[in-house]
This record gives sequence, structure tokens and C-alpha cells, in this order.
Amino acid sequence: FINNIEETIVSVDLQTPMKCPSVMVCEGDWEPLARGLVDRGLCKIVCQEELHHIGSQPLLNGLFSVGKDEIKNQIAVSRLIMNLKPWNSISRSLPAEVGTLPSITQMSALYIHDHDVLVTSSEDLRCFFYLFRVPQAWCRFMGFGREAPLSLRPVGGEGKKWYLAGTVLPMGYLNSVGVAQHI
Repeated sequence: FINNIEETIVSVDLQTPMKCPSVMVCEGDWEPLARGLVDRGLCKIVCQEELHHIGSQPLLNGLFSVGKDEIKNQIAVSRLIMNLKPWNSISRSLPAEVGTLPSITQMSALYIHDHDVLVTSSEDLRCFFYLFRVPQAWCRFMGFGREAPLSLRPVGGEGKKWYLAGTVLPMGYLNSVGVAQHI
């Protein structure tokens, strides 16, 4: 499944273009957000031609954040949401069960020595998605519906449209839970 993502896509005659969900980022925040996602390896810049197309329309997804009611270093913490409804609409479903996602109770089989210390954090589990890089072939389905900032576009790429595309296991993909269980 992971290495043959193309085989999970429904046939072309079953693919219907849909409106791209919003990329809800203020204009002045788009460049620093995009740069941060690229610098951290969560996204990369791709040419529109590299994206999956339904007919002549590129498959583009949404992006936004949701507050987590947390403050860290006097900054409100948010969760990045990749709204992948367009990709989900053309994907076959992998069987999965949300109840078997990694949890702290699965650590009960750990053995530590008398002088060892085990430190865990709920952050280890909350950030399970976005930790694992997906194969290059996945990126063509993970483009986001706002053109990449000029500062991130490659030299010589003028005259083409460039987008941010995800490079990590996304929370919003319908098959991510199943993939996470297998990891």
C-alpha cells in the first residue's frame, strides 16, 4: 500500500473534480508558514504539472490550523490540519480501527533497569502523524490550494505554478490511521 499509492486511486472514470478546500492562512503569514513547513521537512515545493490531475484540474487540498488551548513561550499553540477531502474522494479505503492507534498503555511491556529512567510525554502520541516521511509518489496527491510564495519557488521556474505539497504521513488522509497501525 505505502509503496504503491497509485494502486489505491479509483479509476479515472470515477474521479470527479471537486472544489479545493480553503487554505486559511492570512496573506502576511503565508510566506513564514510555508517556509517553516519546508524547512522542517513537512512539505516541499512542487510544480503544478507534478500534481495529480482530474481532467485538466490539479488535485489541491486545504490547510488550516485549530487552536489547542495551550500557550507555550507566550504563543498560542495550534494544530496544523491538512484538509485532504479531494484526495480522500479518489482513494480506496484501507481497513483500520481508530481504537488501536498507538497509546500509552502499549508501553506496559517495557522493561527498564533499576538505574534507568523512562520519560514519556503525551506529545509523543499527539504528534504521531507528521513524524513519518511518505514515499515521493504520495506528494502528487498532497498539494495545497495556494500558490507557493515567490521566495520558495525554484530559480528558473518562472511562468509555472508552484505549490506546497506534504511529505509526511498526514492526519487528514482517510488511510493514515491504517498506515499508522502498521507502522
